[in-house]
Amino acid sequence: MFGQEAKEIRKAIKEELGLNSRQVSCRQDNCTIERGVSILVKVPVALSKVEEIANRWKEVHRCEFSGD
Repeated sequence: MFGQEAKEIRKAIKEELGLNSRQVSCRQDNCTIERGVSILVKVPVALSKVEEIANRWKEVHRCEFSGD
């Protein structure tokens, strides 16, 4: 569902890294052409772990004609 990615990513980070609601935040950035999620972790954790979790929601769509 559109707009739920940030909530799902935040929930996964909290569960898998043992963080609470005050230690992690995710915000959905929606534009006409692209979407993104901003993630802020307020305690020291391995960046690779956060990237590993967040990349589960990564999608890239390309134009079949131009490749853009």
